[in-house]
Parts: sequence; structure tokens; C-alpha cells
Amino acid sequence: MNFERDKSYLGSTYQEVRDKVFSDPYSCLPELPLDPIKTSRFFKKFKNLLYRAAQRTTKQEGDILPYFDKLIHSNGIGYSGTWNITEDNPYSGLFTPGTKALMVARASCILTEMNKGDRRGFGFAGKIWPTMNPEEKMKTANFLLLHSFVGTKDRYFSDVEISNNPFIGVGFNLITYATVLMVTMASFPWADKKLTYRSLIQMARVGVEDPKDIKAPTWMMVKARPDRKQDFKDFRKEILVENRESGKFILDVSVTEVPKDQKDRKWKKIGYVELNESIASVSTDHHLHFHHLKIRGTGIQNLPSGI
Repeated sequence: MNFERDKSYLGSTYQEVRDKVFSDPYSCLPELPLDPIKTSRFFKKFKNLLYRAAQRTTKQEGDILPYFDKLIHSNGIGYSGTWNITEDNPYSGLFTPGTKALMVARASCILTEMNKGDRRGFGFAGKIWPTMNPEEKMKTANFLLLHSFVGTKDRYFSDVEISNNPFIGVGFNLITYATVLMVTMASFPWADKKLTYRSLIQMARVGVEDPKDIKAPTWMMVKARPDRKQDFKDFRKEILVENRESGKFILDVSVTEVPKDQKDRKWKKIGYVELNESIASVSTDHHLHFHHLKIRGTGIQNLPSGI
């Protein structure tokens, strides 16, 4: 069964989504559960569940869905906070200078490795309401960012740049996850055109009436500000708000038009994400959904040059 585009989606309020995310914390704390990534989970009765998951991401616009498994980014932390654009830039929608909007976010790792010393592929997804009224029902704009598919040995989440154009990477865990990666790369392009690029058009078109006025950055990156209270083994504990010295989790937002393969690539900081609450919960991992537009067939944006 393939997912059809959800034409019934009329939006949601920040308050209802935030409350759902924080409604069912894991009962096993202080230890956090680990949902392992296995190829066996990708198939059921000869159905490619990974392909269906990719279809769900591109077709289902709902912010909270019935219980489902995140097959690649299974383990994460949920947040509430704000999206803030503070610097001049030529972009539209939610990138407009002076923008402040409510936000729910999720930080995660691709595949199974969570602990310091492992190769961890850090990811970050955001869901933004173009309002500061928590009870205003609106359609959300979402983004999905990832550092790399294979992961990095970097010690802290704040050591890496997480962008909408991750690289594959190289490591011995390629052997362990060879089948997982092959199935992923075989499944996702059928649901979207480019596995390693996520368009930002959804954010740039918010509040713009004439499509000709939509101007989205090609590349966006977030990087967490260093603020470590304790040195945790599991990265999820490191980035819990309660374990930050400032009592906040802040990530700087930067953009660029310089192609990824250029050595002198420079990012321009245009704002930040400020997250004030965090939770490890069932809804964060199994109900919170981040929709993004397909590149192929949207008629909105072709792949920028250099991708």
C-alpha cells in the first residue's frame, strides 16, 4: 500500500503538538531506551517498509501521526522552543530578518550508535509555526538536517555541522551496515529524487503569495553552541536541556550558496534556534512526524547546480 498525499491536513497548533511530545516520557529513565537498526525491520511480508517510510515523509503532512517506527533515526530527543532570524539576508518566508516563530524539534542519530567513541551520524529536524501564538492553528514548515550517513568520531554534538546536504562518509561501520545502506539508497530515490539533499523551499514560501518571490537558501546548517555541564556517554543525555549549564539548548543557523565541494566554503550566520524544554518520550520517537517536499515533480524547485 502506498501513501497518498494527505489533502485533509489543515494544520495544528504548537500547543497540541508540544503537549503530545511531552505527554509520555519513557519510564525507564535515567537510562534511555535503544531501538536498534536492523535490516530485518525494513521488510514485512515482502513489503519494503523503508520505501513506505520515505513515502510517508514526502506525502503525509500531519504533525502527529498514529504510532509508527522511525527506521533510520529511531532514537532521539524532543524539544520545544523558537526559531529566530536576526541577520540581514536575501531570503523569504521564515528566513526573513526579524522572524521569530514557535518550534518543535528533534535531535537524533542515524543507525544505532549513540555513545561517545562510536561513529555517530547526528541529525536535527525542525517543525516551525509562523506565529508566536501557541493556540493558533497553522500549517507547519519542516526541515531535516544530517551530518553524515556513516557518522563521525567527534566527541560532542556541538562539534559537528549538521546540514541539508550530508555526506556519506567512510568508516569500518560501513561493513556492519552495508546491507542497511544499500537498502536505504535503493529505497529513498524512488520516493524522492536526491537522497543527500533536502530542499528548504517549504520554509521560504511561508507567507509569500507570488511563487516568483520565493527565495530559499540552497544550503542551511545548524551547529550547537558548546555548553556542557557533564560529559555523558550517550549523546542524548548531553543535549537534554536539564543538562546544559545555561538551561537552554541553542543552535546557530547559517546559510550559504557556495557548493559543498569548494574548499573555501563560508557559512553566513543568520540566526539561531533556542530550545527551552526537552524530553525523551514515546511520542518523540513514534508519533512526531516531519514532512518535507519532494524535489521531483513538485514544479516548485529544481536541484540547484552543484548538488
